[in-house]
Amino acid sequence: MLRLPHEAGAARTVRSHLALVGADWDPQVLHAVSLLASEAVTNAVRHAPAAPVLVRIAVDDEQVGVEVVDAGTTPLAPSRCSDSPMPRTEHLGGRGLPLLGLLADRWGSLLEDADDGPPSGARRARHVVWFRLAHSARPLSRAAVPA
Repeated sequence: MLRLPHEAGAARTVRSHLALVGADWDPQVLHAVSLLASEAVTNAVRHAPAAPVLVRIAVDDEQVGVEVVDAGTTPLAPSRCSDSPMPRTEHLGGRGLPLLGLLADRWGSLLEDADDGPPSGARRARHVVWFRLAHSARPLSRAAVPA
């Protein structure tokens, strides 16, 4: 697990980490995973309360899974996870969720119990954005093909 400070440089750090972890992955898959992880980390830094951002990476023979955990307490609406439109060209931001929908094989948002909560016994939740991408995928080629 990678623990990132809640600051603008967090996305750069996750990309550097993924470059090491994914050195033997297909370059297009590595590029897509790095882009999507950067977008998810950037959203966590921009929109969640100030707290470290956790990044969990799981790799097996078939897929790469990434989870970005922040201190937010509201998951994305299911419609945002399936139908986020790409913003118009003149908008400077807002492409993170549509990119997840375009490049990831699966993705979503959920709440999980925080295991590092206060000793008082009160349960605390945190927000997770996750995505999965098959090693065999050609995500950038797939994205370029009209549906």
